[in-house]
Amino acid sequence: MRIAGLGPEYAAQFDDPSVVDAYDSRPPYPEPLVDWILSASGTVSPRLVELGCGTGELARRLAPRASHVTAIDRSSRMIARAGSCPGGDAPNIAWLTGDVADTPIAGSFDLAVAAESFHCSTGRARANGCGRWCRLERSS
Repeated sequence: MRIAGLGPEYAAQFDDPSVVDAYDSRPPYPEPLVDWILSASGTVSPRLVELGCGTGELARRLAPRASHVTAIDRSSRMIARAGSCPGGDAPNIAWLTGDVADTPIAGSFDLAVAAESFHCSTGRARANGCGRWCRLERSS
């Protein structure tokens, strides 16, 4: 089930330059969330993917403690801003523009994160996107 008004039409608003300019005025994610994500990955230096990264605040904060972060957003303007923000040029971050349901992403990841974006996609897109390229394998 999807909440009325939240979907691809809503997501399209994030292509608007004024929305991109205002995006980083949102409150930051709390540090305990960053710690929890890293802990939930089950490994010391995880490979992470962030779905619907916006300007990459979370990806940029995860990168110093991850081996690799792939961050994807449907808005090319958001991705361009993400790469130009402090920490956006980290060599272990790959910025991708595209829909999470059908954008090719190489490799596997220890954890997929969608902090504030899954409401913008359909259930099919969520299932196909995550199931297609996120293998949650852990050695015990």
